[in-house]
Amino acid sequence: MKDSNLSLTVASIGYDGCHIVVVAIGEKEIHRDGLFVDRADDRRRFIDAVVAKLPAIQPGAEVSPEDIDAQLIAMASKAPPVTDWQKPEPIGQPDLPAFPVDALPPVLANWVAEESEATQTPADMAALLSLAVCAATLAKRVTVEAWPGWSEPSCNLYVAAILDPGNRKSAVFSDATKPLREVERKLQADTVESVAEELSDYRQVEKRLAKLERVASENDDATKRDEAKQEARELAKQLATWAKPEEPTLIVDDATSEKLAILMQANGERLASMSAEGGVFDLMAGKYSSGATDINVYLMGLSGDAVTVHRVNRCPVKLDSPALTMGLAIQ
Repeated sequence: MKDSNLSLTVASIGYDGCHIVVVAIGEKEIHRDGLFVDRADDRRRFIDAVVAKLPAIQPGAEVSPEDIDAQLIAMASKAPPVTDWQKPEPIGQPDLPAFPVDALPPVLANWVAEESEATQTPADMAALLSLAVCAATLAKRVTVEAWPGWSEPSCNLYVAAILDPGNRKSAVFSDATKPLREVERKLQADTVESVAEELSDYRQVEKRLAKLERVASENDDATKRDEAKQEARELAKQLATWAKPEEPTLIVDDATSEKLAILMQANGERLASMSAEGGVFDLMAGKYSSGATDINVYLMGLSGDAVTVHRVNRCPVKLDSPALTMGLAIQ
């Protein structure tokens, strides 16, 4: 047996008194952990970890748990006093100005006042959500010029109304978004047959292309291969400029960033993402993408900057000037 020549040093001390202790043999660090050196159970856990590691690092070395414990106790005697944090004082509720309902157009102002009275909710919520609905209908249709040299090419807004649970926010949200959903349903009803026909044509061309490519690569007849190759090229060109048909969509409440981009591409680069809950934040944080944050479409959808979304096994989605409107009623 030989002496292990262990040395213990303090790397840092937290505000709560937790020591980060480094154990080394010579210049080689073998263990690092945090512990409260004035607690016997913490010291025992730390010592057991060091003793368990040592044989594999330095075979035949001896270690004295009592010596390690003594060093840790010595560290405790030299530690600065733990900061005695005072209990935080509440900030309190700031005095907020009333929402300027009278600044809204008369029709909208009347609806906001009546909705607020009927649901016994703050006028702010009805006003914000109604503005979001209006913004969704105006997006990419109106350019606002504040003064020469400063113009906003779209009127889309991002709004969030926050209310405690049980305060009827869902009722206000439903009433505010009802006109937009009714327009969407009518558009979908008017185009259901034409969209179905276009989807059928699109799928037929896809299947025809796949069949031709198999013939062009596998057929034993050279003439048939060449004919299939030429026809496949023409169909490929056709599909490259043919966006896959989608039913008209004005408003969504549960769509990934990728699906948002696809829907915006199919709907004139305009869309409203509106929800009576805050689930959209889970989507932004990567709910369906293994925790990888994905907010690029949301950022570009507000600024109107061009964005291209690339995904494996999918054609790129290109948006020149997207206009995404967001309206959330969360708690």
